[in-house]
Amino acid sequence: MAGLEADENLELDGCDILPLIQGESDRVMHPDGREREAIFWFYPMESHMAVVMRKGDWKLVNNLGVSHLGQHAGVKNEAGVELFRLQKQDGSAGDLGEEENLAAEFPELRDAMLAEVEAFVTAAGGLYAIPESEGCHDD
Repeated sequence: MAGLEADENLELDGCDILPLIQGESDRVMHPDGREREAIFWFYPMESHMAVVMRKGDWKLVNNLGVSHLGQHAGVKNEAGVELFRLQKQDGSAGDLGEEENLAAEFPELRDAMLAEVEAFVTAAGGLYAIPESEGCHDD
């Protein structure tokens, strides 16, 4: 979009989404020709910490903010994990407003997506913030 070339020394996992935006394609492709299956967001700030994954018709939100509501370091609290079906099987719009959490209804999908999210954060070298109340103290 900006007309710049990527630095060859950088390990980028990004994809060109311009063809998707311009309606020239309905898929996002990696530079090597593979289709991009999932997109991740990672917000590492304690008060709003979350890891989000969009894959196919689904969006998983692992809320890790105050009190670590979701899954963190192998400790599960499903109340902080949300799963939304953004597109119906027939291709029509699903729960775009993210009003119906389906995490309890689809536990296998939830857990598989959580595992992918955890692998993404680990591979990216992401760090989770630890609330001061749980961390080390010098007093």
